[in-house]
Amino acid sequence: MRHPATSTRSAALAKLRRLAPWLIAALFAAFLCAVTAHHEMWRDEIQAWLFARDSATPLQMLAAMRHEGHPPLWHLLLWPLAHVTKNPVAMQVLHVALAAGSGLLVFRFSPFSWPVRLLLMAGYFFSYEWAAISRNYAIAAVLVFGICVLYEQRRERPVAIGLLLTLLALTHASGLIIAIAIAATLSLEVAVSFVRRAGAEIRLGRFAAAMALALLGMLAAVRQASPPPDAAFAHPAHLYFHAEDAVKLSGAVIDGYLPVPIDRLTFWNTNRFLGQRAPTLLPARIDERYRIPVAVTLIAFGALLLATRPWMLIPFALATAAQLALTHLYFFGSVRHHGFLFLILVAALWMSFAHAPAEMNTAGGGWSGKTISFVDRHRMKAFAVLLAIHVWATTIAIRIDWTRPFSQGRAAAQWIDRNIPDKDAVVFVGLRSPVASTVVGYLELDRMYYPDRSEFGSYIIYDTRRLHHHADQVGNEVFELMETLHKPAVLVLSRPLEKNAGFGSRALFLTSFERAIQPDEHFWIYAVDPHPGRSGAPNPALGSERREINALAGR
Repeated sequence: MRHPATSTRSAALAKLRRLAPWLIAALFAAFLCAVTAHHEMWRDEIQAWLFARDSATPLQMLAAMRHEGHPPLWHLLLWPLAHVTKNPVAMQVLHVALAAGSGLLVFRFSPFSWPVRLLLMAGYFFSYEWAAISRNYAIAAVLVFGICVLYEQRRERPVAIGLLLTLLALTHASGLIIAIAIAATLSLEVAVSFVRRAGAEIRLGRFAAAMALALLGMLAAVRQASPPPDAAFAHPAHLYFHAEDAVKLSGAVIDGYLPVPIDRLTFWNTNRFLGQRAPTLLPARIDERYRIPVAVTLIAFGALLLATRPWMLIPFALATAAQLALTHLYFFGSVRHHGFLFLILVAALWMSFAHAPAEMNTAGGGWSGKTISFVDRHRMKAFAVLLAIHVWATTIAIRIDWTRPFSQGRAAAQWIDRNIPDKDAVVFVGLRSPVASTVVGYLELDRMYYPDRSEFGSYIIYDTRRLHHHADQVGNEVFELMETLHKPAVLVLSRPLEKNAGFGSRALFLTSFERAIQPDEHFWIYAVDPHPGRSGAPNPALGSERREINALAGR
């Protein structure tokens, strides 16, 4: 008979095991909150917020973002939030909730061992790139993990999986690729089951409805993400393939599997294996001659982890090939995009636990059976080594972002808010518009004048119109604007004012904000005197910085 104290301890341990995933997920969420609080948003983050904030209806927002090249799910989630508050920090709160949701799914439902779970979520993509930076990647990750949770019940719950595939397709072009690969695998599995007459438990009608739903989501994603002819990033498909293209693609694979940034201020979108040589715990920069073999080895490594569960080689191969094709044909992207190659591997590994190892179907055993058994026993240990490299990358990224500004947009907005409290007394002019939009979001301005488009706006329209702007026309354009509105101007620039901009002595430098992690997110702020002085002489209206600010503020 079991001693009462032993029973009590067993019950307490069982309760602790049940609560452990939730407690660790809560700690993970707190960690993400701290990391995100130290991250200053940049223009691509603010862009989505401004679309949601300044669109009266979701349909208007979909029309406005036709030049974005993205499916709309992230923007649709932001739309109601942006109509409750103009503060873009609300977007960061939502994004942390999504990133933390990924952690909860992994900690609560994944079949991985606890060391692997912790290493996975502490890795670069899930603890920094797709967590601290508020974009449409975290929502793709949480939906992929949701599909992984339901995959074991795919025969009983096809409609739920179909709905998640629909939503996944609407997150990102790479999310669409993963959705197509998983849907194709499920369809092939059902077809094989019926051919083998082993599909009695599959409800074909429900499965067909689920795949039809997923197909509608995929078609909607393609329609929304297809850029119009005047999109600045719409280029013809790169149909040729040369040796240098293979080297470049191999760099994308290395980015996805080994995303270790260079340890410097401008670390973001760098990879120490592809960049400068430096002392490190791991080998130095990979020479271009060896990048293709390294990339092939990394993909083969991923395939080897799935070799004992061959069904999962199908989505892994399909999605990896399609992601690399997208990268080559249309948009090479950066580390954050190449990380989907790693997400594909994680999803395939997770879903592989729903399949019996190939060894169980191998008669006799023998050498092949022993090999399969060995690989299956040790595959997650090998995966953990890869994850440890990702954690190393996280420590570099978070340490730098914690102590250095990612973007100076927040600092510039705070300076303007302190020194020019009456925003209606001046006209704000932003150049270049994509960078200045960061200040629009943080300052909660309704709009700013963008000379490179010759119009007022908030979010950026990435069409070819901006590319035809002439910098030497800015001065006259701003002078005419001030005369029309009867207001002085404040210039928010992404670089120091150029001499050929046409302002002469009428522009007074106020302050600058430099040394950001994102090298494009530096700011220079100038005041423009509405009253021209004597030609070629110092303008007497431009006194000290403080006097000019007071004049602009109407004090």
